[in-house]
Amino acid sequence: MTWTERRFARNDTVELAYDQFQEGAGGEPLLLVMGLAVSRHWWPRELCVAFAGAGFSVARYDQRDAGESTRQPGNASPSNPFASLTYRRNAAYTAEDLADDTIAVMDALGWKSAHLFGHSLGGVVAQRVALRHPDRVRTLTSSAALPSDVGGLGAFRHLRLGTLAKFARIKPAHSRQERIATGLAVARLCASPDYLLDETEALERITADVDTGIADAKAQYRQIGAKWHGPSLAELRVPTLVLHGTDDPLLKPSAGRATAAAIRDARLVLQPGVGHDIPRERHIAVASEVRALANQASQASEPVRPRQQLTAGPLTRRRSVTFCPFLLRWRRAVTGPAPELSAFIEGGEEVWDWDDGASGRAVCNTPRAATPEATWAEGGTPSDTNGAEGTETSHRTTRLRGGPAEMRAARPPGGLRPRAGGPRLARS
Repeated sequence: MTWTERRFARNDTVELAYDQFQEGAGGEPLLLVMGLAVSRHWWPRELCVAFAGAGFSVARYDQRDAGESTRQPGNASPSNPFASLTYRRNAAYTAEDLADDTIAVMDALGWKSAHLFGHSLGGVVAQRVALRHPDRVRTLTSSAALPSDVGGLGAFRHLRLGTLAKFARIKPAHSRQERIATGLAVARLCASPDYLLDETEALERITADVDTGIADAKAQYRQIGAKWHGPSLAELRVPTLVLHGTDDPLLKPSAGRATAAAIRDARLVLQPGVGHDIPRERHIAVASEVRALANQASQASEPVRPRQQLTAGPLTRRRSVTFCPFLLRWRRAVTGPAPELSAFIEGGEEVWDWDDGASGRAVCNTPRAATPEATWAEGGTPSDTNGAEGTETSHRTTRLRGGPAEMRAARPPGGLRPRAGGPRLARS
């Protein structure tokens, strides 16, 4: 499992180094955006293998001022790059430029759209790409990152100042050996306390990047100092996953919580014992989370079929309804001959199956309460009365509350025929 040869994308005068993982090249496009002034080589190889195994075609790139991409001119006098959060000098470039760099790489890859996974500062950049170019982003995963619309002094409430002080004490590196030592010191500072740092693997990543300026404090200063002039996270409408370690030594979990709270329908996953890295033991779990997000986005984008009347005819799908006290589920399966409704009692549950068709009516009776009634349709919303509640969408579990023990079916035109027995695939 290897990477393609290094290539360059262009955004105006800036050249951006990128490559693509050869394993899983036919999968869904996933672009990795790395953090503060470190190169694409800092992505753990095993994580990329996990992404490929989850069905993604993985590519990575060096942001400007990192790795083999163009180094920008510009003064950077403070010894601590995070001081750029409070400096008001003219920046070397904008945060919009960094977001447009990502799109330039996607263009070079021939990707009209892609899933984005950004880590640390890369998570901030990925958030801004989704805001600035929402039509190019399928899903967004923001890992160990600040909210992109928090800047200046506001960012410091999410930072662990003790770790910043340790970063500030790292001496400038000049020789190759000094740069290797600096890279290893950074890896140790970012490591997860509950997971053993694999220093051999870390050194492989560091030495792959060491000759391209891993310890360039001026580049770090310029990246942090790039100002954002675009919309806030409240306007982001891309399906979003937020990952954050509970023991991140650099960014408090409040950063992940704030990011997820700002984005509508974002999912927050706090990872116990995880620091500012992605430990090997978490690679498969992280890839599975990104896969689930991609699946959810794909289902949500499927067109909804118009409401239809149930009529007799060849079966194309069967929907299963499982009724037990306070719970009704729809499930899809592929099966057998003519449209019909069937029911059977087993394990205290009454199960109704109906063949295809797209709409019908179920009435739940109980001697203890009024009759809840609901009408359903393909991709539709139940029309609820007498306390029945719920929604139904394709490929999703639907719950309808109200009415326990018995259930009967109204017979619409087309011959909905109840019978005892029924397919066991309906069991849940």
